[in-house]
Amino acid sequence: MRKAIALILFLIISAVATANTSSAAIVIDGRFKVSGRVIDESTLQPLPYAIVKVSNLDLWATTDANGTFAIENIPQGPTSIEVRTLGYVTRTVQFNINRNTDLKNIRLKEENLSIPGVEVTARKKSTIGTTTYSIDRNTLDHSQALSLNDIMALLPGGQTVNSTLTDDSRMALRSASGERGNAAFGTAIEVDGMRLNNNASMSETQSASTRNISTSNIESIEVIAGIPGVEYGDISNGVVKVNTRRGHTPWIMEASMNPYTRQVALSKGMALAHNAGTLNFSLEHARSFTDIASPHTAYSRNIMSATYNKVFRMKGSSLNLTTSLTGNIGGYNSEADPDAFRDTYQRQRDNQLRANLQLDWLCNSKRSGVFNVALQAAFSTADRRSESYTNTSSSSTQAYLHTMTNGYAIAKDYADGMGTGDIILGPTGYWYVRSFNDQKPLTMQLKLKGEWTRRILGAVNKLTVGTELNSTRNNGQGTYYDDMRLAPTWRPYDYSLLPTMHSLAMYIEERLTIGRLMLVGGLRDDITMISGSDYGTAASLSPRLNARYNIIKGKNASLTLHAGYGKSVKLPSFQVLYPADTYTDRLVFTPGSTADGKAYYAYYTDVKRALYNKNLKWQHANQVEAGLDATVGKARLSVSAFWSRTYNPYQTLNVYTPFAYNQTSQSALEGCGIAAADRIYDVNPNTGVVSVTSATDGHTVTLPYSTRRTYTANRQYVNGSPVTRYGLEWVAEMPIISNRHTLGLSLRIDGKYYHYRGIDNTLIAGSPNGIGDQAESSDVQPLIGYYVGSNVTSASTASTPTVSNGMLDKGCSLNTTLTARIPRLRLIMTMRLEATLLNYRRNLSDNRTTIALNEAGDVTGTKYTGQTDHYVAVYPEYYSTWDNPSERIPFAEALLAAKDNNPTLYRQLSNLIVRSNTAYYFNPQDVSAYCSANFSVTKEIGKWVSLSFYANNFFNNLASVRNAQTGLNTSLFDSGYVPKFYYGASVRVKL
Repeated sequence: MRKAIALILFLIISAVATANTSSAAIVIDGRFKVSGRVIDESTLQPLPYAIVKVSNLDLWATTDANGTFAIENIPQGPTSIEVRTLGYVTRTVQFNINRNTDLKNIRLKEENLSIPGVEVTARKKSTIGTTTYSIDRNTLDHSQALSLNDIMALLPGGQTVNSTLTDDSRMALRSASGERGNAAFGTAIEVDGMRLNNNASMSETQSASTRNISTSNIESIEVIAGIPGVEYGDISNGVVKVNTRRGHTPWIMEASMNPYTRQVALSKGMALAHNAGTLNFSLEHARSFTDIASPHTAYSRNIMSATYNKVFRMKGSSLNLTTSLTGNIGGYNSEADPDAFRDTYQRQRDNQLRANLQLDWLCNSKRSGVFNVALQAAFSTADRRSESYTNTSSSSTQAYLHTMTNGYAIAKDYADGMGTGDIILGPTGYWYVRSFNDQKPLTMQLKLKGEWTRRILGAVNKLTVGTELNSTRNNGQGTYYDDMRLAPTWRPYDYSLLPTMHSLAMYIEERLTIGRLMLVGGLRDDITMISGSDYGTAASLSPRLNARYNIIKGKNASLTLHAGYGKSVKLPSFQVLYPADTYTDRLVFTPGSTADGKAYYAYYTDVKRALYNKNLKWQHANQVEAGLDATVGKARLSVSAFWSRTYNPYQTLNVYTPFAYNQTSQSALEGCGIAAADRIYDVNPNTGVVSVTSATDGHTVTLPYSTRRTYTANRQYVNGSPVTRYGLEWVAEMPIISNRHTLGLSLRIDGKYYHYRGIDNTLIAGSPNGIGDQAESSDVQPLIGYYVGSNVTSASTASTPTVSNGMLDKGCSLNTTLTARIPRLRLIMTMRLEATLLNYRRNLSDNRTTIALNEAGDVTGTKYTGQTDHYVAVYPEYYSTWDNPSERIPFAEALLAAKDNNPTLYRQLSNLIVRSNTAYYFNPQDVSAYCSANFSVTKEIGKWVSLSFYANNFFNNLASVRNAQTGLNTSLFDSGYVPKFYYGASVRVKL
């Protein structure tokens, strides 16, 4: 770490030092102007609003209404410019500049399938120093991506999942499901530079949902799987960047369908009159249902977006203004399903509103270099209210607890105005209950970034300095009911009363390119301001380094190496910062039911606020990556090796506190002398003493009670043990047939090897068989065990004692894709074989007392050292008693001592042992190799119509695989290992 920071400081200081000599150096260099005109290759018509960029210098310009552009102050020497615009193939022009140069007409080809070499796979970007994959519009159309999550199958080693919007799976880069470390929470999603923030969620610790993003309006996607630059914060597992359509386009009408989804979209990018800029708008409706036979329960999205862009040209500078507004109205709804229980339904809103304003100012100074200043202000709000309408019934009244303070209370008949703070008697008979959970996360972002690019004696130096402010809150009401008379046991927790979380970040980054070597070093400081929370203000530093070196750079061969190191910090969610209070309700009096079915139960409520953890640290990941990119002729190879270790993952524990309460048994009523029909019950809120009063003469009898001993649980968020992931990704591509006009045939082999190991060494308190209570007069005390680790992987769930405390996960997947292109027919076909060569997962029990048993019910046995086909027991390391909770007694010794000397304690201690339910629980889950084949085809009919079709697992592979854990064979059908046979088609029309 110290070496990394020292290197960053060295780069920054060297940049400042060279700035003092840069002016003299720049004067020596020649500075020239490049101009030209961008036109359509076929029609020779000018292309306005095309972007012309000088590589490595961050110099750019846009063409005017006549397609012309001019860029000044370009240093003498080899120069490369990139010309791109929506709907056309990007063109790179390379030349040696030593005077003012007019490139005349730069002709761009319209992007269609008549162009040889059209790509329909994720491509690795080799111009930056970390692993980044780009996915363009052609690839999205060919794969018919319905959700942003579908692109995961396009990455190296990715496996196809049948696309449906009813699946709200979250994106998690370089990780697998069921793992510790909150990988999905650490994967950032950005749309046009605006972060989709899920920190304000009170119900999950996950990345943002992506199914409310319109895939029909996406122009390209960039996946930063390696070490991102320091401008990206609040992450620990990579970044997914979405770029929407901007620029002039024809009318585009799209329709797609698969067995469970229908999607239609309309978009247009228009050039406004009088050179007033461009306006893009998009409309999309998509609907997915869960049952083909009854397509009523469904998720739908209805998205409208508009983007305005205008470039203001001034002498020596340009100002690019972009503003956008996107809204979605949709969600999940089962109300119309005739197959559901009558009049019951579930509804979940997924309404979204996002607004974005960007200003990009370019200043091109002959003396000082190139300045780029970017200002972005973004606003995002969502309405995620869920509604549940269910039926229930009861022949006798049930107590509904709404008490909010410590103390005893007795149930009462409902009266108007009752609700929070009371215990009410529910109705009898049959009725419906309508409940809501209201979440309205709100995020505001403000970003300011400045870039200074200079060319000094053949080297290109780029200094980036930036800051950003993010504010996050939740304006939802939490859970509530429309009729308090019917509200079951529940306590309100109004999210809108919670404070706003603010985070301020500052960063600096230096990029130096000297010939074939590029070095990037940066440092980021995140300051989190949590008003209204015990955590107050916290700061964290994130250094990151990347390097790229081009060893071979020739016309027919090249070899580039890259490596990087970085630390990234993930801020906590509201679920961690503002957890709800914990309510423990104990039944203390059961009088029995009256003639009309009423039972006036009494309860003791213990309220606990989540414990503040002064030692809680923000979760972060340290990452290392190295790789290479090589070309030989037209064959390409890229390999990336990565290692990541997540520190301080967020984890939830229960802290147990001894607790005593007074309980009155039903038998105490036998001698009260008051007839059951004449009784009025009351309970002292402080002592729990129950009294019975005669409704006739007012006579009161105090009932005897006994004291019970138990524990109350209090939630606390802590940092779990670190987890490690590493792996290897590769892509090899080579042409087989390269006829530019008749047939192009290419082969791509991509894959990944992945290894995960996570062991939880946190001390977990609990009791596997539940925490009961004991009479105060009894010699038996309730016990609490303390175990090393748990297999609970989500921060949303409190860790409990479990047989395993970790997992080993290994996998290797290999995809072989054969792509055929017939430019004359405007046709492209892909055949993809997805093979899983290694699917290995094993439960682990490390760093704890684990015993291999001879029989399932045994208490003792031999030390577990990884044996298979054994029942296994886990001892707590310690236990504590009710009357002395601070003393932790070694468990194993106490168990052996109690076996012959204290049978009662021995039984109690035996109940603290966690046992496996099967003898194969710790056997490796090693699944034999399996595969499936997918087919996709896209055909253009002239310039205006495009048809696509795909079939997943089109051979409908029904082979069997063997799971070594149980030794059983399982059919691949409906196994989840491969997708079911699935198909879809789409049509796109341009006007």
